Amino acid sequence: ADQLVDALSDRHKIPSLSELETIAAGHDALISRLIELRTDQTTPLVGMRSAKLLLANFQGEEAIGSAFEEDLRRDDRKGIANAIALNLDKVPSSVGRQRLAKAVLEKASHDEKYAKMARTLTTSQDEGVRELAKQTLK
Repeated sequence: ADQLVDALSDRHKIPSLSELETIAAGHDALISRLIELRTDQTTPLVGMRSAKLLLANFQGEEAIGSAFEEDLRRDDRKGIANAIALNLDKVPSSVGRQRLAKAVLEKASHDEKYAKMARTLTTSQDEGVRELAKQTLK
């Protein structure tokens, strides 16, 4: 059995990052697995928890940024795209927030339904994100 999947799918306990790092044998290994698991549709909770953990710990790493940009470009990843817009303020790095905000707004520019979701950026706690959203979303 995959211990990481088991930990992420536990309905009663959300594991801490350090617990997950121990299971995955280190931070970098965990990030790689979370990137892989964020698109998991087979086990309840795993994909979304992986995506949210990546967002909450995104410090601007290229692998995470490009994974989320790919999610925002694809129509079959609405859940992750919504999670990015709704959890943008949880991203600890302002560089990371800006990068994802641009990708969210890019998707919103040609996806009317997603534009509604992207409006949450206009009330972001990050002034740069707020301004960008207000200029972009007319």
